[in-house]
Amino acid sequence: MIGIGCGRAGSISNQTPVREIKRTLAQALDQGINVIDTANAYGGGDSERIIGEVVKARPHKAFIVTKIGLEFSGNMKLVALMKPLLRLAVGNSSGLRRALLRKRGRMISHNFEPSNLSAALEGSLRRLSSAPIGGLLLHDPTPAVLANDEVIGLLAKAKSDGKIRHFGASVDSPEAIDAALKVDGLEILQVGMDLAEKLNSEAVVKRLADRPIAIFVRQVLRPNGAAVDQGPRLPCQAIPAALAIPNVTSAVIGLSSRKHLEAAIKAVS
Repeated sequence: MIGIGCGRAGSISNQTPVREIKRTLAQALDQGINVIDTANAYGGGDSERIIGEVVKARPHKAFIVTKIGLEFSGNMKLVALMKPLLRLAVGNSSGLRRALLRKRGRMISHNFEPSNLSAALEGSLRRLSSAPIGGLLLHDPTPAVLANDEVIGLLAKAKSDGKIRHFGASVDSPEAIDAALKVDGLEILQVGMDLAEKLNSEAVVKRLADRPIAIFVRQVLRPNGAAVDQGPRLPCQAIPAALAIPNVTSAVIGLSSRKHLEAAIKAVS
């Protein structure tokens, strides 16, 4: 199946009107695409808010996956207050867009302290207006974080408390894949398309055969490491390639318009 990635929903650099993003999400849900991927850091929380508003009218159609573990500095929170004006300015200046993206990267950091993760989960629950959340993932954790009993215990408690249905990790390295597969109770593993081939190794295939873990592949249309001038891969090629990888449950596609959604649906028809 395909999933909808909402990494740019609510972003300053995204010129797609919010109403069009909402219509795209609503159409996806109405056409049976139920996986929606986001994070508490996307759009400074606006991605989750947008999803929450759409899903409110379709509470039984969506399986929302969100991620926690990233946080913005105080300066980025000030930038968020000026988002409407900045979005207008970015639309008229590609140079400003690049500068803001660079600055944004410097204003984000990881924080896997249990108290921060607990607060982040509560914030996601409020913005999504949805409980339990379908899947809660650690956002790019290191192997050390994945081996931290207090962190994993917090996720397990959130599940037992009925706040989430499943927990897992979104990882960016082969070492993190290996560490994630050792976590008791982990049910979702998200990897980039550039790492997906690692799932074909004999050791990984054996582990996946021993336990039910859903594999979500992200960055399907533009894998990490792909040159900017290469442009995105065509959905008709990229989506089937991702879904053909053994054990892959969902190919997560970043979409903002109904035109892109229709192309993605056609690719798997």
